[in-house]
Formats: sequence, structure tokens, C-alpha cells
Amino acid sequence: MAAVDFYGLKDKRDELLLAPLNFAVVLAPFGTQIPAKLTDETGAFVELPDGWFSVGEIQKAAGVNMAPEMSVTGPEGYGSKGRRRDLVESETFSIEFTAQETRLKTLDLAMDLDVSTFNATDKELRFDKRRALKLPEYSALFIGLDGEQGQELYPYFLYPKVTNTQRASLSLTDTNIIEYAVKLDYKETPGQAPWSFGLAGPGLPAFAAELEEANAGF
Repeated sequence: MAAVDFYGLKDKRDELLLAPLNFAVVLAPFGTQIPAKLTDETGAFVELPDGWFSVGEIQKAAGVNMAPEMSVTGPEGYGSKGRRRDLVESETFSIEFTAQETRLKTLDLAMDLDVSTFNATDKELRFDKRRALKLPEYSALFIGLDGEQGQELYPYFLYPKVTNTQRASLSLTDTNIIEYAVKLDYKETPGQAPWSFGLAGPGLPAFAAELEEANAGF
């Protein structure tokens, strides 16, 4: 290890700070093809397979909340302090956001409404709450935007299988729009990771160089 001063040891790198200055929430019914890559060799987005849809703009104050939860158990020995071995009892992960735009697929997702009767020429629309026993399942992509124009960086999270496990209450006032809070919980899919984190975009090479240098250590 080469000799360094305190600040060299600390190795602060502002270039490695990621900020999701904007967010796209894109979902598809579970079973829809998941893209192998989001961008091409230039860093531009590729066309998503049929079935993927956006929820549009989401609420700024709520943002996107991703919350892991783990329950750990294990044997305790007489005379030992704490567990002698940690065993994962359960592991869950939930994602929460609030959609602002009244879209058909958002009504389906957030309120479990049957929107198949939609007809744009009708003078009245009415969508019924389903009585299905099985919760709808989706694949989900959450894509952030950071970086300067031409050097955009897209941190993203991919969830192969999630379900909407909680119907949020609607707060209706004359000082706000109708918004749709959504909570998704991941479900295990055989042979697939529960979720993945990725980076893409034209700004990735410069960011990756910083990552590589920081990862090299001393």
C-alpha cells in the first residue's frame, strides 16, 4: 500500500454521486418479454417489447420509495452473547410511488378496475372493480435520469415480478388532483434474481472509469 495522507485515504469522489433528477416508471404484465438491455451501443434507449407501459409523471413529494425488509433468526448458545449463526427467515422488498395521471392502465394497476370496456366515443364511462381472487402480477422498471445533456446517466432498477398488494385510499379535495398511490411487493421467480440494479446511457463510460479507479483501492 502506497503512503497517503488522510484525504488520500478517504478518497472522496464527487463524480460518484448519483441523483435521480427525473424518474420514469414503466411496467408490463408479468410474462411480457424483459429487455436484455435498455440502451444501444450509443447509449440511446432501445424500443421496449410490446406490453410495456408508462404511468406518466409521478408525485414529486412522494418520489419512489424502495424498502427492503429482512427477518433473521438463529440458535443462541448458553454463555454466548447473541446468535451463534444468522439464518434468514424471510426477505421482502416493496416499492411505493404515487401516480398523478389518470390513465387506463393506472386505474387498472392502482384500483383494480376493469378498463376493458373503454370506448372513446361513449358519452359516459364506468369501470367496475374486479372481484378476482388472484392479484395481478407485473414486471417493473424504474429509470432515473442524471447527468448533463449528451452525457446522460440512467440508474435503473428492474423487478421481474411484483404484485400490487395494497390499495391506497384516495384523498379528494378541491386543492389537489386525484392521485393514485401504488405499493408493489416483489415475488420470487425461479431462476431469476429478485431484482437488479443497472446503469446505462451515454454518460456511462466516464462514470464507469471513476468506478474502476475507485474500485482499484490503494
